[in-house]
Amino acid sequence: MERVYASSADYDDYVGKRGPDSIDRRSFVAASRHIDRELRGAVYATDAHGMPTDPAIRKALRDATCAQVEAWVAAGDPTGTGAVTQFSSVSIGDVTLTRRPDNASGVAGNGTRLAEKAITVLMDAGLLPIQPWLVG
Repeated sequence: MERVYASSADYDDYVGKRGPDSIDRRSFVAASRHIDRELRGAVYATDAHGMPTDPAIRKALRDATCAQVEAWVAAGDPTGTGAVTQFSSVSIGDVTLTRRPDNASGVAGNGTRLAEKAITVLMDAGLLPIQPWLVG
């Protein structure tokens, strides 16, 4: 079951204005997946759909998802594919691709890293860093 932690309306509330038309459900699905990837091993109560039952955790996941989409929008990559940060120019006729220098691939909007703002939201909620539970 796919969990999506935020919507366009949540994003609008988060940034305080209407988001660009380039963001849609795909953006929030991708950002939610990024959040889930970073939270492997985190422990919190969920309902039958895998959504957090604690309102504070639910808010943190929503805000982190919005922060991730916000970073992608700022990078010009609203669905977080990372393509926009990989190439400085792309042509179709006679196919020409020019890769960006390596240092440009480190932007939070590159589709591979969680945005700093999203990390901060998750840390403030106690969801990161994940601490192992030692049993025995």
